[in-house]
Amino acid sequence: MDIFPTIGDIVGLPGESMLAPQDGQSLLPILNGGSDKRTKPIPFHCFGNAAWLDYPYKLLHTGKQTKAYELYHLENDPKESINLYESEPEIAQRMKTAMDTWRVSMQASVEGKDYPEGKVIPKPPAPEHWNKTDLYTDHFDEWKKRPEYEARLAD
Repeated sequence: MDIFPTIGDIVGLPGESMLAPQDGQSLLPILNGGSDKRTKPIPFHCFGNAAWLDYPYKLLHTGKQTKAYELYHLENDPKESINLYESEPEIAQRMKTAMDTWRVSMQASVEGKDYPEGKVIPKPPAPEHWNKTDLYTDHFDEWKKRPEYEARLAD
C-alpha cells in the first residue's frame, strides 16, 4: 500500500498538491480511532499475479499468461476455499474490469506517464555482486568449503 497519502494527511498537505493517481489511502482516520472501513479497494500486483480486495470480496489473478481468476467472499469463506468466479459473474466482471483499469494506470505510473515530466528517475546501475569483485578473492578458498556458498561459487 502506498503510504504517501497517510504521510501527506499527517503533515497537513492539501490533497490537490499530490500527483494523481494515488493508489494509497490515508490511514490517519484509523490511527485517530475512527472507522476502519475503506472507501476504495486495495490492489496488489507482484510477479504477474494480482489481487483486488473490495471487501467483502477478493479477486485473484494468478499469472500473466493464464486467464485463471478466483473470487472469494471473505466474510462467508475466510479460508478462501469456494471459488465464486463462475457463480457470481456480475461481481467477478465488475472487479476484473476495475483490476484491469488499475493495472493500466499502474503501468503508466511505472513508465512515468502519469507525471508532469513524463518520466521516472532512472534506476542506478546494479552493484557488482560480491563473488564477481576482486575485493573478496582472498576469501574464496575458505568460502568454497562452506555449503551455503556452493551454488553461488559454481557460476
